[in-house]
Amino acid sequence: RTSCDPTKLNPTLWTTLRTAESPRNRIVRLLILQLIVFASIPVTLLRPFVGLLTYSWLAYMRPQDMVWGITPRFSLFVALAMFAGLALAYGRERWITLRTQTVLLIALAVWMGLSSLTAVEPMLAREWTIRMWKILLVAVLTTGLVRTHSRFRALYLVIAGSLGLLGLKYGLYSVMRGGVRLTNAGSFADNNGLAMILVMGVPLLVGIYLTEESAWIRWGSVVLAIFSIAAIFSTFSRGGLISLAVVVMILLARSGRPITVGIVGVLALTMLLFTVSDEFKSTYTDRASSITDYRQDASMRGRYREWNTAFHVFLDYPLMGVGPDNLQAVREFYVHDGSPFLTTHNAYLQMLVACGLPGFLLYFGSLTLGIWRLEILRRRSSVPWGTTYASMIQCSLIAYSVGGLIGDAAYYDLTYHLLAMTVSLELAIESEVVPALGLQQTKPKTASEWWRQAPIGNRPIT
Repeated sequence: RTSCDPTKLNPTLWTTLRTAESPRNRIVRLLILQLIVFASIPVTLLRPFVGLLTYSWLAYMRPQDMVWGITPRFSLFVALAMFAGLALAYGRERWITLRTQTVLLIALAVWMGLSSLTAVEPMLAREWTIRMWKILLVAVLTTGLVRTHSRFRALYLVIAGSLGLLGLKYGLYSVMRGGVRLTNAGSFADNNGLAMILVMGVPLLVGIYLTEESAWIRWGSVVLAIFSIAAIFSTFSRGGLISLAVVVMILLARSGRPITVGIVGVLALTMLLFTVSDEFKSTYTDRASSITDYRQDASMRGRYREWNTAFHVFLDYPLMGVGPDNLQAVREFYVHDGSPFLTTHNAYLQMLVACGLPGFLLYFGSLTLGIWRLEILRRRSSVPWGTTYASMIQCSLIAYSVGGLIGDAAYYDLTYHLLAMTVSLELAIESEVVPALGLQQTKPKTASEWWRQAPIGNRPIT
């Protein structure tokens, strides 16, 4: 799934790499993964939050892509255990916290279901609709399970660490081979998808450096960020490069550690310059320079064609859209030059075509509201860690918003999880501030409103 020339490697290093990828080692990794996942299930039944952590690890680090053969659906087992644990913990744990962000995510799930029912090809729409329901369900449950600083910190560390380890894997893979063009990595459909998810992870890793007290964790996040940046360059994704530039500018302005951010970027670039081949450098330079000469670039001309096609499809299906993943089913009626389908290459048009104008407004409204709420928390939070978390998550969502202009990113689970975590961050800050001021939280109006009941025995896991 990646392009490289083994003959350019050091013979000893190449032997080591081949041995590390032997079937025996991959089977051992599978057994270790099974042990971790199935050992977490009994704990999840008692503490559903542990199931959320395990699910997030499986979703973002994707360890199941690094083992031998076809793996069981580990995330499904963990999700079922988490639901069972929530049922057993009824009255002790919340399922959901209703705030504007949560309502918009639920409304988006409902509208997407309606769009799939009226889709041009309902069978094509069903798979993506079910996937989005899973993503949004986990996001909504996060608003109920994560309400304290300790839980928020634990979830943040798992998500950022998982993305960082993913970046370490691909960055180290490229560096050790003298520069590799990552074209298809694991569960990501293409290089743009991998670049996008890694770019979103970089500010989260910076957040670990700014908030954690342990030197090992802080400097470990720096190492993960360096290799993640190396992996982003190795994807040759122009959208990833633009999003990374936006992230760097925001971090320089808001992190409070511009020198550290600059050093991390310089180290990543230096490592690439001294390890990759001249062919890699020249190829990447040509690729990056095409951004300024986009009118002559065949890929960009193809994007313009698909954007124009998507907009005209929307004009014919303005209310319900053609259904998730149904653009290809109607494209032949709009494009007659025989060109192949390149996907929409725009998250906003992707949602507009799939779910119509109402679905797009719910999607765009959720993203805009999440960024706006984080801006309020960044400016008004009375606890330093609240300000830092809000800034870094906001930076990650802005990177997604920019990258979504030229990439298919409407169905990224990380985006919706971060939007739900804006609610969790608000609750975590409130849980710290209210007791400090000697105030009491307002009790629920009626006992029947189960979603408003305060969880009993909500102890931190750390």
